[in-house]
Amino acid sequence: MEWKNVIVGDFVHLSSNEIIPADILLVRSSDPTGICYVETSNLDGETSLKQREVIQSMAEYHAAAAAKSHKRTLSTMTTREIPFSPREFRSQIEVELPNNQIHQFSGYIIHEDGKKEACYKNNVLLRGCEVRNTDFVEGLVIYAGYDTKAMLNNSGPRYKRSELEKRVNKDILWSFCILLILCAIGAILSAVYLKSYPDLTKVPFLVYSWDKDFNVDFDCFVNFWSYIIVLQVLIPISLYVSIEIIKLGQIYFISKDINLYYEPLDKPIECRALNIPEELGQIEYVLSDKTGTLTENKMIFRRCFAGGLDCGTSHDNPTGFEINIDYGFRKNVALSLDKHLETGLAKAANEEDDDVYHFLVNMALCNTVVVNSVPHQDNLDESGIQVFQEIELADEIPECPETPKSLGSPDRPTPPSHIHDLTLFTWKAQQLPLMPLQLLRLVRKVLSILLSQRRRNTSRF
Repeated sequence: MEWKNVIVGDFVHLSSNEIIPADILLVRSSDPTGICYVETSNLDGETSLKQREVIQSMAEYHAAAAAKSHKRTLSTMTTREIPFSPREFRSQIEVELPNNQIHQFSGYIIHEDGKKEACYKNNVLLRGCEVRNTDFVEGLVIYAGYDTKAMLNNSGPRYKRSELEKRVNKDILWSFCILLILCAIGAILSAVYLKSYPDLTKVPFLVYSWDKDFNVDFDCFVNFWSYIIVLQVLIPISLYVSIEIIKLGQIYFISKDINLYYEPLDKPIECRALNIPEELGQIEYVLSDKTGTLTENKMIFRRCFAGGLDCGTSHDNPTGFEINIDYGFRKNVALSLDKHLETGLAKAANEEDDDVYHFLVNMALCNTVVVNSVPHQDNLDESGIQVFQEIELADEIPECPETPKSLGSPDRPTPPSHIHDLTLFTWKAQQLPLMPLQLLRLVRKVLSILLSQRRRNTSRF
């Protein structure tokens, strides 16, 4: 089905790695917890995964329907077995007018019993995003066509003007105003001069003065346009041509500059804009974000502080030790450890009460890493599956589970219902994994700013 055939009110079924054709309200997901992941690189340029969730009422509806139909508990049923038909949807949805705010959304659902339920941006899948790490999702179209947020943000490229071009345009405008003033003055003075004669038919040197239909006002109008033709040289049209020729010369010399030549790709600099090369010599500040626009950012696990020890390599006396615990994962992680951490890791592999052990467990649990796999052909890997990890937060790259696993952190399944997200409201991410001896231990990652505030407010932390 083409995108133009999708209208508001349609139910859309999307599989993994498919692009969302319209702005839809998420009502079902293959994940038992009702969440899904989308990639929004087509909207904001961020390749990290964003988490979206089914609206609460629909999640409860699916759970109740599955429990009633199959007589199974919530922990043993699967989302694929949940019976759902669009014809059973009896609620009304009211949303805000279409706008281009991709990070804001407000609306609510009116159920049959009159109860209203609010909908937020985390319940909406925007057009242009791609479904990732989720078998399928289903949703109701709320914006379609040119009313989607992606289309409303597509206003076209902005035309850039250099300071030289702005000044030339301003000077041309002033020249045109001066031309109009001079022509108007000349036309008015010609009319005054003609009206100074009481009888124009007796003036021998005036053209058309013998014509009975001769009109001074009409002659003034003709004289105005005559002055326009005579004085149009005030407008420097040739100035534009001269400037464009100079710009072509600048681009030629820029492309031939050996200092701007990239030898690995055998490629010189390429000028794609003809109207702003003169701005290069006027640059005072270069502003860049942290996403690697002008640099290559690599967040690598180098040092840690665990058990009261600052473990890691020192810039003054580098040791260069590498851990040899898990060879299957060590090849994917760049580590350089000191003797303190190596000793602590060896101890942590045997004693679960060690601080280093719990430090690694915290790293392995408190993150937003999502594991995915694709078919892969490799002579060294007979499984035929290539596993890769996608992360929602870029600052969690050093906390990738490969790092703690390469350091000897054990694998333990964690129930999905025991995961609490790191949000602006909670300011922390925490999990409740099942530890040995049937003990529950709260594993928490707290933002450093919150820790600083608590340390100032009370001495208990």
